[in-house]
Amino acid sequence: MASDEDDYSIHKLKLSQNFSDNSTILSEGSGDFYAIKHEKQEWKLSLKEKEPMESLLANLFVSVCAVKAAYAQLQMAQSPYDPDLIQSSDLAIVSELKRVSELRHSYFDNHFIIANPTCFQSALAAQIEEQCILIKT
Repeated sequence: MASDEDDYSIHKLKLSQNFSDNSTILSEGSGDFYAIKHEKQEWKLSLKEKEPMESLLANLFVSVCAVKAAYAQLQMAQSPYDPDLIQSSDLAIVSELKRVSELRHSYFDNHFIIANPTCFQSALAAQIEEQCILIKT
């Protein structure tokens, strides 16, 4: 019995030595693997693809900003109760959420790469609209 335990202990010691010898290789290699994996994930968009992507993101930010403004308007309409303002704020929120849904579908169907959709604004126009919405709130 004692020899089995000794063999097991010797085997454990050899394994620990092997791991300690290779620990530097493992730690050095992990950074390289991450760098290679990270490089593969980088997007390289051509100019033809970059403009529609920027437009899509700018329009998404505008929509989120508009939902925020409409929600603030909805909250203010409840303090002195104003049913007309509540209804218009609700409609604004719903229309902007529909717009976000259209952007989402556009992104997942890759329509933004093929051609710049006419229903979406350019990135500059979207940024201007976002600033106007922010000024209102």
